[in-house]
Amino acid sequence: MKITGIFKPYEPVEDNLIKDAKTIKDNTGMDIVFLRDSNGELWHEAQYLFGSKTLKIVFDENGVIIMFAEDATFLNPVNCAVAEVSKKNVPAGLDVSQQWVFVDGKIRARIYSDEENRLKAEAERKEIIERAMNKIAVIQLKLQAGRKITDIEATVLNATLDYIDAIEAFDISTYPVKWPEAPSDVA
Repeated sequence: MKITGIFKPYEPVEDNLIKDAKTIKDNTGMDIVFLRDSNGELWHEAQYLFGSKTLKIVFDENGVIIMFAEDATFLNPVNCAVAEVSKKNVPAGLDVSQQWVFVDGKIRARIYSDEENRLKAEAERKEIIERAMNKIAVIQLKLQAGRKITDIEATVLNATLDYIDAIEAFDISTYPVKWPEAPSDVA
């Protein structure tokens, strides 16, 4: 099974590639990104060297799977490597969520480091707060404009602000985080 090096963008010096890029640009308006790995392999050539009955996966320098396809021409492995695997060795549930890695020639569920888990928890926290803030945006706008809000709106506003305070103060040192349940008038 074929495995490439990490493909990096490069400017071709070969006349035929420069001419091809110009022709494609003139005919389609599309720019061509040329990729070469550390072994000198060119992506536009390498993609035709994979087997026709395998799954081709694109993974970054940490082995995290970014994309995959049966047809390598559908892939764009910028700053990534490509490997082919037998379809029978592809785990059920493989997706491009970046929760899978290619390690030692196998696709495996990703095990996150403590730092990665902390960063994921921070991103989740930010997303939860953003959703809560969106729920009260109109109420806040009314208050900023000096308008009165209803008792129900005041209740929703206070419940949402209390919920945001709870999310901001919540311990994220263990992952996965069991976030506090959003009050019914906030959710």
